[in-house]
Amino acid sequence: MENTILLALAVTGTGLVILLLILTLLAFMVNVMTSLIKGKDEEKDESAADEKPGKTQAIVEQGVAEKAAALGVAFALAELQISPVSGGSKDNHFAPWREFHRARRLNQTIRTRRN
Repeated sequence: MENTILLALAVTGTGLVILLLILTLLAFMVNVMTSLIKGKDEEKDESAADEKPGKTQAIVEQGVAEKAAALGVAFALAELQISPVSGGSKDNHFAPWREFHRARRLNQTIRTRRN
């Protein structure tokens, strides 16, 4: 029986070591790919900045303004979904509860509803 336990521990240890090596290799590959991609982006940015610095700055500022406007609209829509404007009815708080029970009642068979 001890042989089986030792064998299981050896297999588990070997598998764990192999798994850690593979994960380390994967992390190294991600790091290398990231550095290569960043290097290409920096070269493009430098070449674009050398051509027309004034126009690039205007495009960046316009992009920031558009993103800010889009965020403002998104926040307004989210706020409207969270707390919709109501007519001031005191009973509005219980409307979802009432709708749930109404739908449940309508989904029952005709015999169950009559009882």
